[in-house]
Amino acid sequence: MVRARRGVAQESRHTRGWYLRVRRSSVFNALTMLALFACASPGVPPGGPERHTPPAITRIQPDTNSVGVRGKDFVIHFDEVISEHPAGATTLGDLVLISPQRGKPDVEWHRSSLSIHPPKGWRANTTYTVTILPGIADLRGNVRTTPTVVTFSTGPSIPNTSIRGTIFDWLSGLPVTSGMIEVRPQSDTSVVYITASDSIGHYRLVGLPPARYDVRGYADANRNRGLDPGEAFDTTIVDLADSLNLEILTFAHDSTGPRLGSVSVRDSVTLDASFDTPIDPRVPLTTAQFTLTAPDSSRVAIVSVKAMQQQDTAHALPLPLPVPAQQSVIPVPQRRPAPARIVLPKPTRPLLSRNVIIVVAKPLQAGAAYRLDVLNATGPTGRKLSSDRTFTVPKPEKPRASKEPAPRPASPDTTRRVRPAR
Repeated sequence: MVRARRGVAQESRHTRGWYLRVRRSSVFNALTMLALFACASPGVPPGGPERHTPPAITRIQPDTNSVGVRGKDFVIHFDEVISEHPAGATTLGDLVLISPQRGKPDVEWHRSSLSIHPPKGWRANTTYTVTILPGIADLRGNVRTTPTVVTFSTGPSIPNTSIRGTIFDWLSGLPVTSGMIEVRPQSDTSVVYITASDSIGHYRLVGLPPARYDVRGYADANRNRGLDPGEAFDTTIVDLADSLNLEILTFAHDSTGPRLGSVSVRDSVTLDASFDTPIDPRVPLTTAQFTLTAPDSSRVAIVSVKAMQQQDTAHALPLPLPVPAQQSVIPVPQRRPAPARIVLPKPTRPLLSRNVIIVVAKPLQAGAAYRLDVLNATGPTGRKLSSDRTFTVPKPEKPRASKEPAPRPASPDTTRRVRPAR
């Protein structure tokens, strides 16, 4: 009996121990899962109220206009931790330009700072310009929308020179917001000074030694910092002594001249001829270049020809409405003001065009087929091409018969009238 009781007590102690071990293990697993869910739950970083402003620059080493710079890295400090994944770019290195360039910059992320240097180091006695493009963001997604430009020299001085201007799309006349400008001295084409255009096409290069330079500007549509086939560009040569203003008009460089694409009839004496590629506005169009042949092979006299360009209404863009500094306690209904408009810069030279308006001396015959020939249409690259196009003058549309039903005749009045008693 005593042995049985001892066995029961011993078994009871083993059961209680097992239960306590299982309970402790369950509590530990529950706490572990809570900790994991707490770490993985999304939310803004701690440390006070949520911030809605982008990271601000607190210090730059070396500072702008510094001379005699020594060291390996260009360091830029921010007032908060910045994201390793910038907005609108794949890596942080895509937001950094070093001019003159020697390959893609090396950019190292250090939470609230960036270390930048060329892959082959800084050259001695060279003026550098480091540009931080818009796109730097903090961990909350607040993005810097303005570029930062710093110029310094590893030599004793910075040349007081500059090349500035605006890069345009020559066909539309609008500024190129994704423009890249490359400047190479003819004495050493291995040196390439680069910069990017801003939101209204302006660009600026400073600190270049006086020399003769080859300048190339292009619309970097895919933002890979290289000129790809099909992208609009232009080149020129400049002699830099101190400062100059250079307007760049980019266009697609075609291998052939403009070819007639279509001819439409505006009215009985006006034609609209369209080319597949632009024509050069620097080469005046004359009536002698165009020949209009009637169905009976006779020539139709041409009075005038005129190239049509883009309208100027595209150069005005709306601006966001300003946010009021404070609001009244009592809401007062107010009329919403019209949005302000910013006027974009325009090219100083005439634009490219694909359309030509042709006025003839006598009305064209409806339903007849005509042939328009153009001789030596010249494109912006100087290439010329002669072509022709046959078109038919549309017949006037016949008036459509009205489908409304004819009005029904009035039904006779069958109301019985009562004669007055006499």
